Amino acid sequence: MIAIQTWALIVDAYRELNSRKLFWLTLGLSALIAGVYGLVGVNEAGIKVAWFQWNNDILNSKLVPPAVFYKQLFVGLGIQLWLGWAATILALLSTAGIIPDLVASGSIELTLSKPISRLRLFATKYLTGLMFVALQVGLFTGACFLVIGLRGGVWEPGLFVAVPLVLFFFSLLFCVCVLIGMVTRSTVAALLLTILFWLVLFLVDLGETSLHLFRQRGDLIVQRGEALLERRRAELADLTAEKDRRAAATPPPATSPDLAGLTDKQLDERIAWRPDDIAALSERIPKERSSRDTIALYHGVLYWVKTVLPKVGETKGLTERYLVSMAELEPMREAQAERREERRENRGQPRRDTRRPRGTMDIIRPAMDPLGVPADDPELTRRVEADRRSRSEWWILGTSGAFQLVVLAVAAGLFIRRDF
Repeated sequence: MIAIQTWALIVDAYRELNSRKLFWLTLGLSALIAGVYGLVGVNEAGIKVAWFQWNNDILNSKLVPPAVFYKQLFVGLGIQLWLGWAATILALLSTAGIIPDLVASGSIELTLSKPISRLRLFATKYLTGLMFVALQVGLFTGACFLVIGLRGGVWEPGLFVAVPLVLFFFSLLFCVCVLIGMVTRSTVAALLLTILFWLVLFLVDLGETSLHLFRQRGDLIVQRGEALLERRRAELADLTAEKDRRAAATPPPATSPDLAGLTDKQLDERIAWRPDDIAALSERIPKERSSRDTIALYHGVLYWVKTVLPKVGETKGLTERYLVSMAELEPMREAQAERREERRENRGQPRRDTRRPRGTMDIIRPAMDPLGVPADDPELTRRVEADRRSRSEWWILGTSGAFQLVVLAVAAGLFIRRDF
């Protein structure tokens, strides 16, 4: 009897969603996005969209395997942009009125007159809202699965991990929408305040991500600075020893083959600027360390704030973590970084190869900041990516799920106790 009643409620709620134009609009847009996804291809020359070819020496099948290209395109275009933003907003527009419409005067009395518990009624209505998203994500993921198999040559069943992850991501917002709708009995208020809450989560995630990047950059600057300072001191010691050797009446063997070929003038020039560099580095490194520690403090505070809140961005990011491994990303990024450096050389600009350490002796004094770490630094990118991927599923899904359970418990408690 209970199963029949629950199924009847689900069917009735589905018919209500099915009758709304937004349901079919979202479904049609999902099909359109999947079609666009299928038109994009990668070859040895670059990117091909339908019959248009865009040659690119960084983004092509020689540097980016087709399977990795399609999986990253699915994550970036399908999950992050479409399902993670546009489709979610449309889903909220379609489902925000489920609870307010139910508790509106004259609407709930008929339902409560039937032999059904309020808790089961509340849970059924909540699950109906999730059904809307499950159908959309399932159909879109299935279409993209076929595209990757036919165009990329790889059948990737792991793609369907996006269905529960995107569904969980939406539920983190929908539970707040349900609670606000329960309190205000207003669809507009529930929708607007939920989007405002989503904006707050986005700003917290953006702040934590930015501070995490600056923190990793500070660590890299300090580490490179300390290593460079040690090299400068060793170089000065070698230069001084070479000068003393030449001044000796009976000189010992040359301290270094590189130094043996220097004239006395060149040797004096190098000795002259090494102490200035050592002094500058000795003064700068503590400042960089202090700046890094300050950023780490702020990042730690924001990290704990983020811990107690639902992590919508991290939840969507799990899709990329499960689909594309670091073993697939690192060779591709290194090859692309090398190609960018070749471009710089072709334009007459100096290389910024930070993947390999400098030699023991620099031939000329560096004209650029020796501790400069650009945003596209390969080592910085690798560190940030590896650290974010090391965050456990429990921290992402467990704490977010706990937040959701608390919100739903409050909303269900209000629904059970309120007089209608």
